[in-house]
Amino acid sequence: MGGSLQSLFQLSTVWPPTVLTGVIIWLGFVLLSLFYLYYYKRKIKFKGNATIEFGLESFALRTFAIAVSFSVLIIQAAGVNLLAPLGSGVEQLYFILGLLASTGILVADLLRKLDSFVRAAPKPDGPDSTESRISVLAQVPKLSYRVTQTTTIGTKRQLPSVGFTIANVSDAPARFRVFAEIFLNGESFGYPSAWTDHYTGKRIWNLNAGRGLADGNFTLPFENVRKSDTLTIVVTVVVIGQDEREIRLLPLGWTYMHEENEWYFEPAPNLSASQK
Repeated sequence: MGGSLQSLFQLSTVWPPTVLTGVIIWLGFVLLSLFYLYYYKRKIKFKGNATIEFGLESFALRTFAIAVSFSVLIIQAAGVNLLAPLGSGVEQLYFILGLLASTGILVADLLRKLDSFVRAAPKPDGPDSTESRISVLAQVPKLSYRVTQTTTIGTKRQLPSVGFTIANVSDAPARFRVFAEIFLNGESFGYPSAWTDHYTGKRIWNLNAGRGLADGNFTLPFENVRKSDTLTIVVTVVVIGQDEREIRLLPLGWTYMHEENEWYFEPAPNLSASQK
């Protein structure tokens, strides 16, 4: 049985085993592994933003260890002294390298496993973080704003014209951006007045303490709104603090009432991807 197995795997008459044997086998494993990774990534659809992590060092060590083990099996089956041309004392080179590579892989896997059990303790809130939050909150001015069809003289605007009022009721000046997103039946139509950018968030509004804008207005991107339609304006104000940090306030909504030609406050508006 042993002789027939050696005859079956005898390579010396066809491919003389030299020091290049293991290198060629290793390169073969590398090419096969790269092909597998490419094929696997092309065929499998990952959920979300999942990707294949590829570590060159780990990949080289693993393929080398596999190639060494495979080479040793071939050599033992063929009964060939692989490194005999290099002289005595070096025929165990592959065994030593294979042992070192396998030991390195074992240690790396063990360390990785141990690291997976380590969890960083949450950093307690110290005086600095508390003071930082208080400082940020102190920079948020008191702003009062709403969507309305009623002007300061008591007349009513008619769609597609929409009124907007805002006032700085705090004791300090305020700098902020205004985003007014339009929704019709749950579909977003973006921000109005793009030609001025007052309601797209691109321009910075300035209001001193006690000042306000009583009859601001913008125009809807459509003319007609049916009674069966649900029209909602979602307003998000982003305050710019003294340190130029932007503080986004919670989005607030106003839904149009057709019969009254007015808007009611909606504290839980449906948000589009741009507002989430």
